[in-house]
Amino acid sequence: ELNSEIVSKIPFENMKKLKKLYLKGLNLINHSIDFIFKIPSLTQLDLSDNDIFSNHSFNGILSNLETLHLLNSSLDTFDGKINISHFSSLKSLHMSFNKIKFIKLNYFYFSNQIERLNLSHNLIEFIESGALNKTNYLIVLDISFNRLKKFSHQHLWSLEYLYINNNQLITVRTDLYIHTILIDLSFNNLIDDFNYEYSNFFVTIKYNNNKIIKIDYNAAYSNFIFNIDFSYNYLIKINENFFIKFSRVKEVYLNNNKFNNFSKNLFKELFSLEILNLSSNYLTHIQIGLFDDLYSLKHLDLSY
Repeated sequence: ELNSEIVSKIPFENMKKLKKLYLKGLNLINHSIDFIFKIPSLTQLDLSDNDIFSNHSFNGILSNLETLHLLNSSLDTFDGKINISHFSSLKSLHMSFNKIKFIKLNYFYFSNQIERLNLSHNLIEFIESGALNKTNYLIVLDISFNRLKKFSHQHLWSLEYLYINNNQLITVRTDLYIHTILIDLSFNNLIDDFNYEYSNFFVTIKYNNNKIIKIDYNAAYSNFIFNIDFSYNYLIKINENFFIKFSRVKEVYLNNNKFNNFSKNLFKELFSLEILNLSSNYLTHIQIGLFDDLYSLKHLDLSY
């Protein structure tokens, strides 16, 4: 069986053209990993499932490295353990299933080339204000399954996919993600604090499985929102003008809430709507005219 002792004897430094190295699950905890920094040609490296940060730091330089996997590596802090700025070509960083508790301002300050960052399944309680502001090319950010109670003051101008589900969020400012295709805020503790003012490029918004009771505001112009999910909340009321700006929305999920009726103008001019799920509520009657503008509707669920 291949083990860390055997791996440590391989003359990697002679492999001048080696680009991809996968050493996942080899129990490297008791052997030096310095040999890795003698392979400057590396573009992809996977050291997952090795608990390497129990006994080692990872502060060498790999200027050609583009993809780094450090899942389940016993990392609890970046300080003294790893310096992301040493990987000047890094585009994809995966550090899920670790023990990281916070993200400081300097961790990604010189990492503006990163496009995909996965910090899911950690113990992150806070991300310092502006800590991700220098990630100018970040497309995918996954910070799901952590302990975040708020997420704000991060100007993620290039972000397209944000996974922040399964945290402890009470509030979040959605006006910071102006080009986002998908934002997943499901399974948090959100009540009714939303801001769509600059969020015109959402395609999918997932607010399901929160604690939202009512939506009293008028949404700003949101012509590119195609999928809205508010299912499994405590909703009893939505402002009748809330959907009026969502002219292209195709899917709306309001099921498993506490509605007993809807304003007859709630779905007015939603000519593109194809799926509408209103099931598992407490509806006592349906307003005449509620569905009059739903010319494209293909699926309607009113079941209890």
